[in-house]
Amino acid sequence: MSAAVAPEHPAFSHHTAGCVDILCHASGESEVPGVAIAKNRDQVRAFIIGQWCGAEGEELDEAMAEFDSHDWDDEPWLEWTFEIGGVRLEQVYEALV
Repeated sequence: MSAAVAPEHPAFSHHTAGCVDILCHASGESEVPGVAIAKNRDQVRAFIIGQWCGAEGEELDEAMAEFDSHDWDDEPWLEWTFEIGGVRLEQVYEALV
């Protein structure tokens, strides 16, 4: 019996150019922005905790609910802005160089 495979999150859909990942970008308190390439929802969640929320809680739950309900086909990015800086998640694919 084979194990069930979880459905792919819409943010990580496939594009004609290749597999889509999420570029996570945080700017604000430091002089240099923080970035990561997330390959799955758990990595996006970890980035949001590390660069924004700092811990589990309502703010993280709201951000992940917005991430989950976002229409990635209509707008390939999701952004939150703050007094100083913000967090942006954007669909990208690994370009060959």
